Amino acid sequence: MRMMLYTFVVCSLAAFSVAAQTNVSGTWQIEYHDKNGKEVDTPVVSFVDNGGKLEGVFGNKHWKVEGSVSGSQIQFAFHPPTRPDITVRYRGTLESANQIRGTMESEVQSGTFVAVRK
Repeated sequence: MRMMLYTFVVCSLAAFSVAAQTNVSGTWQIEYHDKNGKEVDTPVVSFVDNGGKLEGVFGNKHWKVEGSVSGSQIQFAFHPPTRPDITVRYRGTLESANQIRGTMESEVQSGTFVAVRK
């Protein structure tokens, strides 16, 4: 029992250490599914991670993205230029250095996503 607890603690600390050190700069391929399962989209987002502050571009129209990453938690958002009244928010967890899983919400849509580093 003691060995199992020790192993759990060591693995947890190792996972936390990797997440805390991960820089998310780069290009990520998103696979988005709306909450009804009717829409699937596969946009790309590119980030520059400056000490936890994220800036970048979203999609083929290069909409400005801003966000943050803290430990294994990441969030970013943008306003489509043709709809400045809408904020599209992505919130997720870094499952590894190359994968993010989470939710997307806006005033008109919501769903889940997985992003993989390209």
